[in-house]
Amino acid sequence: MPPVSAGTIGAELFRFNNWANEALIEFCRGLDDNQLEAVLAGTRGSIQDTLVHLVAAQERYVVGRPRTAERVHESLGWPGFEKLLESCRETGASLVAGADGDPARECPYRYRGEALVVLAGTFLVQAMHHANDHRTQICSVLGSVGLEPPEITGWGFAQAGG
Repeated sequence: MPPVSAGTIGAELFRFNNWANEALIEFCRGLDDNQLEAVLAGTRGSIQDTLVHLVAAQERYVVGRPRTAERVHESLGWPGFEKLLESCRETGASLVAGADGDPARECPYRYRGEALVVLAGTFLVQAMHHANDHRTQICSVLGSVGLEPPEITGWGFAQAGG
C-alpha cells in the first residue's frame, strides 16, 4: 500500500462524517412528526432539535466562516430538511478541505461567551467528535421508538461506496 499523508486521512474522515450526517438526515426525512419529536433521557433532546444543533454547530466549526452567514441556528427553529442538507453539504465540503490545512493555525473563537484563540486542528477534532456524539444520540432515540437506525458506521460507509 502506498504511503498516505495525514491530510488525506483527515479528508477521508470528513468524507465519512459528511456521508453519515447526510444519510442520517435523509433517513429522518421519512419520520413522522411524533417520531421527530421523540426524546430519550440522556440525549440532547428530540431528533429534530438534535439535527438542528448538529448542523448549526458544524457551521460554527468551519474555520473562517462568519457567524452572520449561519443559515441554521437553534434559535431560529426548524429550518426543514432541505436547508439542513444544503448547509450540511456546504460546511461538510469546507471541513474536507480544511483537513488538509495547517492544524496549528490560530483562529479566534467565542465559546460560552469567552473569547479564545483555538488551533484549526481543534475545530476539526471537535467537529468530528460532536457529530459522532449527536448521531449516536439520534440513533438511540430511533431505537427507543422501535426503529432500526441507518447503518452509519465506517463499514456502512465502505458498503455505500465511500
